[in-house]
Amino acid sequence: MSIQTETATTIGKAVILGLHHRNENECEDDAQYIPMLKTVINGVVSTMADPLSQRQVQQALYEYARELYMQAWIASGDEDDPAIDEGLETFDSIYEQEMMPE
Repeated sequence: MSIQTETATTIGKAVILGLHHRNENECEDDAQYIPMLKTVINGVVSTMADPLSQRQVQQALYEYARELYMQAWIASGDEDDPAIDEGLETFDSIYEQEMMPE
């Protein structure tokens, strides 16, 4: 990973963590919060010149945002597998479609 890629990833993670803490305090709706994360990720990715760096940064930031979301999801509910699956599906669906799943 290049220094630019590492720097972009570090900055992106810092912004995502800040949004995560804000979401924990203000309990934003997932349908607003997750698209905001996507916007941050896309913005950071757009600063990368080459496609490989773009993919690396996008993947690292997506996984980080998803991990933080799931930590909050688990902390707020039951830790059984169906609940975890539901959390993953919710995050992925809203991230892709930018709306709550039906």
